[in-house]
Amino acid sequence: MNGSHCHASWLPLCRHLMAAGCFLLVTGCHSASLVKVSNAHPLGAPKDDLPHPGKRSTVTKAMVAQHHRGGTPLEVVKQWDAKAAGSPALSNERLTLAEILCDEAARLEQKQPATAVGWYLQAAETAYPGALESHRKGTASPWLSLYNHACGETAKLSRTAFSGGATSRTFEGPLRTYQIKVADTNDTTFAPSYFDEIRTAENLKIHGYQVRETVTGIGGALVGGRRHTPERAVADPLMHPIGMELPVTATLQFPPSGKPGQVLLSLHDVLMTDKARLGPQEVTLAADFTAPLALLAALNPPKNVGRDAMLHPAKHLEETGLFQVEPLRGNKIPVILVHGLSKTPAVWAKAINQLRSDPEIREHYQFLCFGYPSGFPAVFCGAALRHHLAEFQRVADPDHQNPLMKQTVLVGKSYGGVLSSLQIRDSGETLRELFVDRPLESIALPEHQRHSLESMLSFQHNPNIARTIFLVTPHQGTDVADKPIVALANRIIRYPVDILFDGDVEEFPGLTELGRATLHAPPTSVMNLKAHSPILESVKSLPIGRQMPLHSIIGKIGDKPLPESNDKMVPYWSSHLDEAVSEIVVPTKHGQIAHHPDSIEEMRRILRLHLAELPGTARH
Repeated sequence: MNGSHCHASWLPLCRHLMAAGCFLLVTGCHSASLVKVSNAHPLGAPKDDLPHPGKRSTVTKAMVAQHHRGGTPLEVVKQWDAKAAGSPALSNERLTLAEILCDEAARLEQKQPATAVGWYLQAAETAYPGALESHRKGTASPWLSLYNHACGETAKLSRTAFSGGATSRTFEGPLRTYQIKVADTNDTTFAPSYFDEIRTAENLKIHGYQVRETVTGIGGALVGGRRHTPERAVADPLMHPIGMELPVTATLQFPPSGKPGQVLLSLHDVLMTDKARLGPQEVTLAADFTAPLALLAALNPPKNVGRDAMLHPAKHLEETGLFQVEPLRGNKIPVILVHGLSKTPAVWAKAINQLRSDPEIREHYQFLCFGYPSGFPAVFCGAALRHHLAEFQRVADPDHQNPLMKQTVLVGKSYGGVLSSLQIRDSGETLRELFVDRPLESIALPEHQRHSLESMLSFQHNPNIARTIFLVTPHQGTDVADKPIVALANRIIRYPVDILFDGDVEEFPGLTELGRATLHAPPTSVMNLKAHSPILESVKSLPIGRQMPLHSIIGKIGDKPLPESNDKMVPYWSSHLDEAVSEIVVPTKHGQIAHHPDSIEEMRRILRLHLAELPGTARH
């Protein structure tokens, strides 16, 4: 699926999005202890003295030291199990036993992982009644912490036992034998074999995010990693080469007390559901939505790749494409995010982090990012986006039967907004007339080159896009593009002109002055963004093909009146759209708009509004 050139007829479906982008943005360096936790559940932090649920509390340490000096862990567990045998289910003795079991399991993890699983299962069973009771009452407790910790560690350590697709395995605990049965896989649960690695979210450091979006509930919050392979790419062509990291929550369901039976292990897809059933009780699942994004960043931190892709676009041509941040869902509306000049899809990471914390948005939307080398001219990049959106349709809804595909929301930032504008308009002959004064079919060109020109200059709106959000978009260009330093950047951007035309093209009859200039000195994105650029003026004049709401999010710095203001890059008069049904002005610089709280809140409002206004056929 690779091509030597990236032109409009063209643009083969290159899943390979810029490794830079990989959406792995991380700016700043904040340790997990400095990250604000945005907790979406009324349960607060556990009111206990456990420094970590995998270690003994000070009370338990003192009790063990007093009564069991010199005893082996197994001897200690047996003695405390005997103490707990005649005590209530939520007794201090049972809580101490659960702590001891977790502590010893943590010690065994490195060298004896299978044995550690048995100890974690014993701990989870001991804490299970207390965890359910805590959840029923809506209160945090050590029971809940210990149960959740044991669930997460069990899932992490036992994954390899199920890697071949097995659904049942036996593990020896210190007091009894456990048989784990994997819950049936469906739309809301994963098989352990789906992942190549499982990590516990609680142990992952979070860098670059001021807010860690979590839900406090039942279960071990995990990050499930799935690698990209050629075989998987056939079935999942929008998977990025770096793979996917997904938020997952593990629960263990035990049979009623005193009754033997299998332990049911479930790996819940918390991007699809926030509820589960444990026995007779429906529970809210714990979750960590930020940890997967942070882990992606740790796997492949980008360094100036967006800038390099602007200055040397030809080098990054085959990295153009759409990629998914979760498995494609037929029951979710696509939100397509398009970054701006010299950026990568990483610019959207914080917005996705916070938007997915909203249960309604998480339930109804799936986010996809478009990455592209932003040095190429607008009509070229717009054709690339058009091509990949068509490929997305082919992959996700080949029969054109899914009404949710027709409710796609397109979000473009800065130059990405210009490309987005090219997806919702009908070109007619307007763009063609800028470059050629006669119909393209009358020109003596090889068919593939004519097709390349047609793909860039002649197009119709994408019928699936139902709403568009523009962030600091220079619809009429910017005077910043006329400054000397920007002119220098424009001179640095170079690429072979044959990329635009799929081969060498000589002058031919009908070329306008702009057409001849394009042929001899290929235009760049920076050139296109000059104030009142003929390209931008023409794009803005094109009719919008499908009646849809447009929304503007505009930046502003300084105290100038709004009509005279700018965001240090794009003036208000260029960002403003008369056709927009809503417009907000955010007090921030151009480059910070995508992760400013006001911008994210406005995107949240618009996405909720989009749901409220869905036609009846798309609601079901």
